Amino acid sequence: MRAYHGNTCPKIRKVIEKNKVKAAEQCTATFSGELKAEVENISGTKNVVDVGLKTCTCRIWDLTGIPCKHAISTLFGLRLEPDDDVSPCYLKETYMRIYDNCIQPANSMDLWGRGDGPNILPPAYTRQPGRPKTKRTKQAFENVINGTAKAGREQRSVKCGNCGQIGHNKVTCKSHLPSKKTTTTTKKKTTNAEGSQQQEKRGPLTPNELRKKVEERLAYQRNKMATLRAERLGANRPRRGRPPTRQPTASASTATRPPTAPAPTTSRASSDNVATSTRSSKRVRQNSSRGNDK
Repeated sequence: MRAYHGNTCPKIRKVIEKNKVKAAEQCTATFSGELKAEVENISGTKNVVDVGLKTCTCRIWDLTGIPCKHAISTLFGLRLEPDDDVSPCYLKETYMRIYDNCIQPANSMDLWGRGDGPNILPPAYTRQPGRPKTKRTKQAFENVINGTAKAGREQRSVKCGNCGQIGHNKVTCKSHLPSKKTTTTTKKKTTNAEGSQQQEKRGPLTPNELRKKVEERLAYQRNKMATLRAERLGANRPRRGRPPTRQPTASASTATRPPTAPAPTTSRASSDNVATSTRSSKRVRQNSSRGNDK
């Protein structure tokens, strides 16, 4: 700072230079014979500047201590330097007096001596009423979402992997949906060289057409399931009544064969077996008799 050449500090010097350009382009001062002037802006408004009191009706010179564009236009008319009318707190001399004193060095905390008073502890924790916060406090430089007071994190733009456009992702992409201005088109048929008819490719179906197509598919599936269910029930249904028994047909050999005398019953058990013969036993006897005849 000591090597800097100038009366005012560097940042204040930049502000004065910007106000000088605005004063030269936008302001015109009209004097009344004293240290007061009426400054007309390029927009048509007027401000009164008092150089003796260092005031302006725009109140920028009063609040900041830096001459505004109206004050600089007036100072240029009076052949005065704007740097001389800056508040003393912005001068290089004031800055050097503030930091003229030497800042004494200090030891680390482990070398500090212990005092006689009690140890300084952090304040006791008291739980605040209400639900605790789960979101961090957003900074002022973060983006504002949809013009509301809620601030969001600063992030790069999202690019869709489906259509390649910026601003949405693949999940929220709507390129496959039909546009609102599309109307239902009629199906056109064209004939190729062989004479077979081909249907031209049409655009995406409208929501009503998609809904109708789904309803037709569901109706077809319901009818198909109903017919299959009826066929299964008819095949598994048991027949009523006892099925007729097939009577064995006597062959020519058995018909011409003379009847044989019944075998003598040796015991009660044998008579019971003959009386309670089954169909299988009869069929075995018939087959055996046919083999003997042959």
